[in-house]
Amino acid sequence: MISIVDHYYSLACFVYILSCLFFAAIRWFHTCRPYDKHGKYYYPARGLASCLFILAVILLPYAFQPGDNDAWLLVRAFYPLVYFLNCASLLLRYFGKVKKWTKWHRPAIILAVPVGILLILLFVYAISGTLQWSAGEEKALIWSVVVLGAVTSGFCIYACSRVMAWLRMVDTDLYSNPDDFPSIFARKMLFFPLSIFVIVWAVFFIDHRMAAACMQVYFTLTNLVLLLLILHPQRERSLDDWEKEEESIATEQQGEMIDDKGQEVLSKTDKTQMIKHCIVQFVEVERHFLDPHLTIQDVADSCHYGRTYVSNVFKQELGGFFHYVNTLRLQYAEEYRKKHPQATVDDVATSSGFNSRQTLYNVKKRMGDGM
Repeated sequence: MISIVDHYYSLACFVYILSCLFFAAIRWFHTCRPYDKHGKYYYPARGLASCLFILAVILLPYAFQPGDNDAWLLVRAFYPLVYFLNCASLLLRYFGKVKKWTKWHRPAIILAVPVGILLILLFVYAISGTLQWSAGEEKALIWSVVVLGAVTSGFCIYACSRVMAWLRMVDTDLYSNPDDFPSIFARKMLFFPLSIFVIVWAVFFIDHRMAAACMQVYFTLTNLVLLLLILHPQRERSLDDWEKEEESIATEQQGEMIDDKGQEVLSKTDKTQMIKHCIVQFVEVERHFLDPHLTIQDVADSCHYGRTYVSNVFKQELGGFFHYVNTLRLQYAEEYRKKHPQATVDDVATSSGFNSRQTLYNVKKRMGDGM
């Protein structure tokens, strides 16, 4: 006999499962136009997000029998085992794709194996009418969830720290403008792991169905908020720029560089000076620093040298890519403002190679230059 309170627990679980299925369906079948033609670029975590959210159906035994102890153990273990791993995987899938970093795949797969085995075992006990956990087995199960949940929590923390490191590297890495990395979107996404970490572990140790129901209502709302945030693509760089970089990386020169005649091998010093001359010619003389989406790969392509070589020359000879390019932009902005005293700050910023007035302010702040 299901009590009235159990009906509330069941309803909260059903609503949560439906929100996850709704999220998975919308994320899989809906993409904004015209970005739908290049979904893998503009929605790099789309498929993974749909698959991970479908996992919520494993909670159906609890939705039908909220008073069953085995079903409750399934719910209690599900969130610390699954949510942290899912959160880490989605963060690394999306922002790792932007940064072309895939080393997270192996540890995620290795961690998913024991999580999957434990969830299957819990699910089998929850739907079985005869199998039951003994007191000793239940205690061992709880400790297994704690240990494995701690590992998935650590992986989630690692994913967050990786995204935060990319945020700090934006001004010195591949991009000349910080806005070319989806920084605002990244900061919004980092809020979810923080809230999840506190709530999931609190509910797990409180060990009360009412706390779980409140958590499921909260996660239902966050599912809807997250869906609204990710429906429109967050990547600022155009697909053409990305494809150009991908092609160049695939054909990047290996080994020694050769001069224009294809005969004489250059010394290390000559290479450095030749690359430096090419950089200055392309970026400064030809004024490509005014391109708001200029990347270090664009410079490497124009000079016909590998990106590694060009990056090293920037660091050794010119103070770094971000510093060099934005020093030129700030100088140009000052000259532009003197020549056009009536120009607004927005006009000065966009005319000087910055994405916006806020980008100009951010760059000046990072470079320690007063307005």
